[in-house]
Amino acid sequence: MEETFLYQGEDEITLRGNWRFYYGQLLESCPNDSPYYTIQHVPDLWTNYEIGGSQPSAFGHATYQVPIFSKDAYDASAIEVKGCYSAFRLYLNGELIRSSGKVGTSAITSAHSVLPSVSEVALAQGENILQLEISNYQHNKGGFYADVILGTKSYLTNKRNKQALVDMFVIGSLTMIGLFFLGMYAFWKRDLMLLYNALFCIFQGLRIGFFGRHVLAIDEESFWVLNVHMEYLTFYLANMFLLLFFSQSYKDQIANIVRKLWVVVSLIFVASTVLFPLHIYSMFLPVYLVLATLMSLYATLILTLSVVNRVSGSLIAAVSWLLLIIGVGSTGLVYFNIASEVLYLGFWNLLSYLVMTFVTAQGFGRSFKKLERLQKVTSAQRDEIETDKSIIEKQAEKLKEISAMQTRWFTNMAHELRTPLTLILGPIRQFLNAPSSRSSTGIENIQLAEKNSVGLLRLVNEILDVSRLESNRLSLNKKPTHLTRLIRETAAQFDSIAKQKGVILSMHILADVELMIDKDRIQNVLINLISNAMKFTHKGEQVKISIRHSQEKSIEISVADTGDGIPEKDLPFIFERFYQADDPNRLNQGGTGIGLALCQELARLHEGKLSVSSEPGKGSVFTLILPETLIINIDNASCLQPVTLLSPDFSMGELIHPNPIMLDKGSHKPTVLLVEDNADMRQYIRSFMSEIYQIIEASDGIEALRCLDETIPDLIISDVMMPRMDGIELAMKVKGDDKLKNIPFITLTAKATESDKIETLRIGIDDYLIKPFNAQELAVRAANLINNGKERMASNPIGSEEEVTPSFNDKLLSEMKEVVLDQLGNSAFIIDDLANALNMSVSSLKRVIKKASGLSPGKFIREIRLFQAKNLLQTKKYATVQEVVFAVGFENASHFSKLYFERFGKRPSEYL
Repeated sequence: MEETFLYQGEDEITLRGNWRFYYGQLLESCPNDSPYYTIQHVPDLWTNYEIGGSQPSAFGHATYQVPIFSKDAYDASAIEVKGCYSAFRLYLNGELIRSSGKVGTSAITSAHSVLPSVSEVALAQGENILQLEISNYQHNKGGFYADVILGTKSYLTNKRNKQALVDMFVIGSLTMIGLFFLGMYAFWKRDLMLLYNALFCIFQGLRIGFFGRHVLAIDEESFWVLNVHMEYLTFYLANMFLLLFFSQSYKDQIANIVRKLWVVVSLIFVASTVLFPLHIYSMFLPVYLVLATLMSLYATLILTLSVVNRVSGSLIAAVSWLLLIIGVGSTGLVYFNIASEVLYLGFWNLLSYLVMTFVTAQGFGRSFKKLERLQKVTSAQRDEIETDKSIIEKQAEKLKEISAMQTRWFTNMAHELRTPLTLILGPIRQFLNAPSSRSSTGIENIQLAEKNSVGLLRLVNEILDVSRLESNRLSLNKKPTHLTRLIRETAAQFDSIAKQKGVILSMHILADVELMIDKDRIQNVLINLISNAMKFTHKGEQVKISIRHSQEKSIEISVADTGDGIPEKDLPFIFERFYQADDPNRLNQGGTGIGLALCQELARLHEGKLSVSSEPGKGSVFTLILPETLIINIDNASCLQPVTLLSPDFSMGELIHPNPIMLDKGSHKPTVLLVEDNADMRQYIRSFMSEIYQIIEASDGIEALRCLDETIPDLIISDVMMPRMDGIELAMKVKGDDKLKNIPFITLTAKATESDKIETLRIGIDDYLIKPFNAQELAVRAANLINNGKERMASNPIGSEEEVTPSFNDKLLSEMKEVVLDQLGNSAFIIDDLANALNMSVSSLKRVIKKASGLSPGKFIREIRLFQAKNLLQTKKYATVQEVVFAVGFENASHFSKLYFERFGKRPSEYL
């Protein structure tokens, strides 16, 4: 008899009972008054029904119908349909609520799906008719064999979400366990027990995902067959690796033939799933379950005997096996529709896998215990090695810092030595070579040489003093000294420098003091402090020297400036020997890194101290404090003098607004912009070049750029190491400006390494000279570059309509250089060969080279050969000039020497 289900708003009721069953009919052919139905129990398989004295086939289509009497109208209700291997459509009161797959009357018109669902429905008060269409043409389990549940939407949805969450938790846990043991097998120990356990956990996790609530299944009709394939394959493979795991754990108890036979059987069922269609391989599952049950009984027997015989670890393994049987057994009962799905508990499986994992861990725990003794023995050695390693790393880092410091020190020392050497050797050579060497200019040059000799001697003495300090051999020669007079004399030495830089140098005397000190040593301290202040103070700023008698009765001498200041991070190290700030402006100022350290030591030898306070951008104050014990005589009252200006020959307005560059526009002399922070060096170069050129002077790159805003010179000669903006940065700005890029550029540098030379040429600098340089050589190179520059400007004037874009010119010129360098040793390489290599006509090549470089193609090739020859001679790669001649593609040594001297003002033989 057909059942009528009563619903009164319960959270859930299971619609299990007798339904109308229309076999071979779909909804439109089975109205309520149709006599063509039977009463069948739901859920169940079609093959368990009896219709007309026979069992229907598993393949076909049908409609289920059942009435539901609702006490009230319930809008927030829902119906949950469990997953089955069929397509279905669910109707309530004739309205379609949910469909899964495509219901049809044949295999062609039907498309299966396997996903369960919770669908919202609105129950009317009174009788409601629930109808379910089913079609199955692929699986051997035809019919609707899962419960249909009616309840509230919130309860059923939450229940399904919780169940799915449990499944995902179990899947994630198994996957993590599996991957962990798989990683141990791959990267630690190749033990098959690890591998089988890992693969079992992974495949069983996938099995749970594709079975029951199907949380891993893809909700697409086209993927239905793939979902079912995965469900079957993971089931077979998980069981195979499970038995292999236990057989590996109990090698002596489980017969090898049984293990092999089970692997073969499992692989046969795997192959059938891959090779045959669903309606065939699904028929093999009952056979497999029988075989699996037999294997389970065999494994249970082995475990029982192991427990009886007290085999190590067997009790835990037996517990794990029991939990697994409960989980797998509940799944089997659900599959055969013997029990409700509520018996399928994922936690039974998870508990079993965790116990299995514990069994595996227990075996490895014994191995780890054996390793503990060895670890304890080696632990002390490892700690000792780590300690030594840490010490070595710290020492290596310290050595790296020292190496960097030494590199900076030697670089700056070279700069400090080469500049005065240039100013000594250059004037002496001019004095000896010039016929009118007794002229006023000659005498000035010798005075310049004498002045730099004294500076060089002072630098050497500083280095010797540092050496004496290290060996505790530096002693003081104390004598009564009038301190105020000493400071005036020392400050007066910087008067001319202050005027040249446009810096206000002043003194503020608040005490007239006579001290018992080493006059030379204290003067050396003063020279260092004033020199540093002048170096980092720029035009319009000031340096003030003060003397006062402090409240502590000591004598304080301070040197204050309004210059760059010192970064806070450098202040703690400013008095350390060889320390130099990382600030680019200070690195380019040169310096030896020993001046302030020596000053500090000299102050201590006088039982005094040297301190510093500074703020970046506002200036620094260095204070030398000498103790009261050194005072012989002091007069505070009569020496309260106002500030004394040592460099009064310019006004503040002149400093802020310097005079514009004054050039003789009627002169035919070429113009040279000389950029050099050392005033003596500028004076020296001006002394031998001013007869031929009009000289514009700048003390650093920033001033040079201001000059270039006002006039375009024919040549730029620049030092490399300068404050604020060095020569390399200046060259990059000049060569990057379309208006200035064609101005020839010569650098004067104390850096003589090959990498430094390559860097200068790489950024487009036309030539460089290493200090100390020969005045005649500089003059010759300047003349050649000016001539080349004029030719380049004449052939490629700015604004010309035929001008090729700079980027194209530069790129093409670079390609030409590469071609010439590749053929450098080929003396037969001519213009035609260069044009062919670049796929250009000779006329086009001439025009491009003329526009880009101002040279003819022949001179262009010769220029590259001469520059390469210069590099080879400077690096002394070859022992003779003749070898260099052939290496750069010349044939005649005398002709090469003549061209080289004309280009560089120096004969090749002078290098060797």
